Amino acid sequence: MDIIVSARHMDLTEAMKNSVISSLESLNHTNNLNKAEVVLDTDHKKFRAEIVVHGTKTNIDAKAVMDDMYDAIDKAVGRLQKQIDKKFSKMLDSHKGEHLGEIEAELAEAELEEAALAED
Repeated sequence: MDIIVSARHMDLTEAMKNSVISSLESLNHTNNLNKAEVVLDTDHKKFRAEIVVHGTKTNIDAKAVMDDMYDAIDKAVGRLQKQIDKKFSKMLDSHKGEHLGEIEAELAEAELEEAALAED
């Protein structure tokens, strides 16, 4: 996954960048996610972390505002993980874990069995 980290109204340190990268690499379902854009911002002694993750047919964003930048990063990543889990569980529930090829194979097999019974 490509991770782009930028900062607004502050200097981006290597420690902040490494914290973001290590947090995002620990996300589940990373094989379906292609790109993450992270913007770290400060405003009146509050720190904000905004994360947008792009994947195949998926765009998920999470934001967090805290008194500490590292806490904001952790909270935003936690919210992002929760959304990702919800999104992918819905996808699995709608397909019930079966791929289209498996469903078609089962239907073709059932049709062959019916045809064989009809011949007898």
